[in-house]
Amino acid sequence: MVETLPARGASVHMKTTAGEKFSENALVLAVAQGHLDTARALLEAGADADSADNKGFTVAKIAVLKKKTAMLELLLRYGASAATAVDPRALDPLWDVQWTQKYGT
Repeated sequence: MVETLPARGASVHMKTTAGEKFSENALVLAVAQGHLDTARALLEAGADADSADNKGFTVAKIAVLKKKTAMLELLLRYGASAATAVDPRALDPLWDVQWTQKYGT
């Protein structure tokens, strides 16, 4: 299904319309939920491998924090910056609170 959307004119850069607080692009949602095939289809259709959620977490960082190794490898193959995958917890004491509020893990 995801593969047919860009062919029909849908943008892989559009964000959800669930409101400003939870508005995310499809790649962020696919990575956060661990949908590897969906993420691959979105990247093949031109999604930005360095895109970030509305709190600034890049998809590479989300993949690392969710322990999704195959997802991170996919993102890196499509040009994600390895520097954006760095776990910021050692640098920012408030990070853990933000992550838990955003993704519940």
